[in-house]
Order: sequence, then structure tokens, then C-alpha cells
Amino acid sequence: MKPRLIRIFPVLFAVVILSTVCGCATADRGSQNAFGLIQSRPAHFAPPKDTTFAVSTKDLTLRENVTGRETRILWGLITITDY
Repeated sequence: MKPRLIRIFPVLFAVVILSTVCGCATADRGSQNAFGLIQSRPAHFAPPKDTTFAVSTKDLTLRENVTGRETRILWGLITITDY
């Protein structure tokens, strides 16, 4: 039984990692979603909700050009905005 698990585990691990990395992308908006763990929305200039830990790239870097991208991590627990 143990050799069988040893052969199945790498395949299962690869499927989980690839499905997480690939995620789902919609062509009309260009937004990307990886099972809710990481969500990315381009040109989304709406302010973040009050129920999230909001971090702005404006506070972290000295960039002049912004993309308007919003990245939500862990189902919206942390929101990183670039505007």
C-alpha cells in the first residue's frame, strides 16, 4: 500500500499546485482569480472595503505611474491597490 501512495502523491501535488497557479481568467475584464486565494483586477479604481487590511503601493514605493490594479489576497482579507 505504501508504494502506491508514494506514486500518487507527486501527481496529486502537481495537480493542486498547477490548478492554484493557473486559476481562472475572464477575457472581457482581464481579471484573474485563483480559488479566491489571489484575485487580481486591472483598472479597478474603487476604494477598498472597510473590512479588509488595505495596503497601497503609493505608500510603499515612489512610483509616478499607477496601473489601477487591485489585488486581493485570502478572499479579500488583504487588499493591495496600485492607485
